[in-house]
Amino acid sequence: MTAFQPKTNAQIGRIFGLAKKRGVELDDDTKAGFAITASAGRTDRLSQLSFDEANIVITNLGGDAYTTAKPRRTLNYHRQQAGIQQIAQGSHLQMMRELAEGRGISDEGLKNLCRRMLKGKDAPRTTADTNKIIEALKAMNARDAAYAKPRRAA
Repeated sequence: MTAFQPKTNAQIGRIFGLAKKRGVELDDDTKAGFAITASAGRTDRLSQLSFDEANIVITNLGGDAYTTAKPRRTLNYHRQQAGIQQIAQGSHLQMMRELAEGRGISDEGLKNLCRRMLKGKDAPRTTADTNKIIEALKAMNARDAAYAKPRRAA
C-alpha cells in the first residue's frame, strides 16, 4: 500500500473552477457526492480526498488530471541539488540571441564569446551555460548605459 498523499489546494481550486464552468452548483450534497464517488465511500468531504481521488473528481468534471503534487519550482530545486543538468530551452537561447543582437554582436561574434566563456563550446548546451552568457551580456549593457549618462560639471 502506498503512502497517503493529500490533495493540493490547486486541485480543489480546479474542481470548483470546472464545476462553475460546467454550471454545476456545488452545494453540500453535490460536494459530498463527488467525494463519496471518488473515494469509494471513504469520505464525504472534498478536503479529505487524496491526491489521486481529487484527480478522479477533476477528470469526472472534464478536466485534465494533475501529474504531480510538487510545484515545478520544488522539482527544479531537487534536480539542481541532485546535480542534474537542465538542457537549454529555446526561449532562453532566443533571449541570449536578442541581447547579443541588441549589442550589435553577430552570430559569429556570439559564437566567439561562447568559446571564450564556455571553454571551447560554440554554443551553450545547458541552462547554466546560457545563464552565464546572458548575465555577461546584461553586464555589458549595464556598463554601456552607465558610461552613456552625461556627467555633470562641478
